[in-house]
Amino acid sequence: MDPEAAVTLGVAAFGLLVMVPGLLVYSGRFRHYRAGLNILWTGEPALASTYIGAAFALFPVTQFVIQPNVYPLIGLVFLPLYFLIAVIGILGNFWMPRPLQPKWIKEEKPREKQEQTIRAADPRKS
Repeated sequence: MDPEAAVTLGVAAFGLLVMVPGLLVYSGRFRHYRAGLNILWTGEPALASTYIGAAFALFPVTQFVIQPNVYPLIGLVFLPLYFLIAVIGILGNFWMPRPLQPKWIKEEKPREKQEQTIRAADPRKS
């Protein structure tokens, strides 16, 4: 096997390895993964791993698209989408837009704020 092909396939496998836990966080099955990973950054790294993993997994496709004998419209459509996925993955570590968050996280955040307000107003703490 060509060394370049081996590296490309390794990057794709790594991307799938990173993307699958992110998809499980989106589904709500890996909530503990989110709790452990989100202490590292201000955003949602557990969700961002989905997009970063997808960017790595699609890397071999970019190698195909930039070939000179491929129809240019494919590259015109694919490459901006590829870079958008990568940017969302990087940006998601610092801030994940609300429309890209799953429903269970949107419902969880107001509940956490309400619990913090109740704890702050508790007179037994003083």
